[in-house]
Amino acid sequence: GIPAKKKKLPLFIAGGGDVDKVRSLVQKEGAQDVHLTGRLDHREAIEAINRAAFLCVPSRSEGSPLVVYEALAMGKPVVVPQANIGNFLQNGRDALIMNKGDAVSILEALKVLWRDSSLAARLGDNGRRFAEEHFREDIIIDKLMSFYRDVVSC
Repeated sequence: GIPAKKKKLPLFIAGGGDVDKVRSLVQKEGAQDVHLTGRLDHREAIEAINRAAFLCVPSRSEGSPLVVYEALAMGKPVVVPQANIGNFLQNGRDALIMNKGDAVSILEALKVLWRDSSLAARLGDNGRRFAEEHFREDIIIDKLMSFYRDVVSC
């Protein structure tokens, strides 16, 4: 959960990309409590999600990131872009969905989660239920088999 007396939001930025450019921007802006992890292997990513209060995936061109499914399954509130993954989650119920590439809406969503622990808890619970209803192995297999049957019948 989110510590009640915590005033500052520590930020952990994980993933590949131009880490030096991000580090330079963080220094230029004078941002405090920002940690760049670089690319994480699967075990490290799961550990990071587990320690996190919530997850934000601000990608402009992310297809269907596994990290979001994992965070939902772990009951972590998520902030995701409208495109792709945000299309099947309901804003305010399963996740907070922001406009793709809109830094202001990302920041506002993070502030809301940080300040409203009851919303964060509700999103986490609903996200976990969503994952249980949509990402169970039997459901995935049924969907995949249905897809293959449709392809073969074409």
